[in-house]
Parts: sequence; structure tokens; C-alpha cells
Amino acid sequence: MKDLIDSFVPKDGSAEAVGVALEIMDMMVERRERLVPDLRKIIVDYKCTISGDQLTLEVSSAPIPELG
Repeated sequence: MKDLIDSFVPKDGSAEAVGVALEIMDMMVERRERLVPDLRKIIVDYKCTISGDQLTLEVSSAPIPELG
């Protein structure tokens, strides 16, 4: 999670900016759980790009193997 926050918030960012980043991540998790609760994948890599006021997040994932 720290790596994601470091990607979204500049090094000199305020505590408020960190709070906003955490809130956005929480909203993304809640939305994923609500919309695709059976999705069993793990994030293996990501790339975050900020260009002007546009934020782009590219994510690579892999299936989580079933245990048992």
C-alpha cells in the first residue's frame, strides 16, 4: 500500500493528499468486492502515470490458485 501511496502522492504531499489516496483505494476495494466478489486474482505489477490532471493506473494480475 505504501508503494501505491508513493505513486499517487508527491514526496512533498500533504497529509490530506495521503488521506484522499487512501480513501480512493478503499473505494476501489469496496467497488471490486461489490461488483466482482468471485474475482480471484492478485496484482503482480502496476504502473501509475500522472499527466496534467489525468491519472492512469495500469495493472497486471495473475489468478490466485485454489487451495485444497
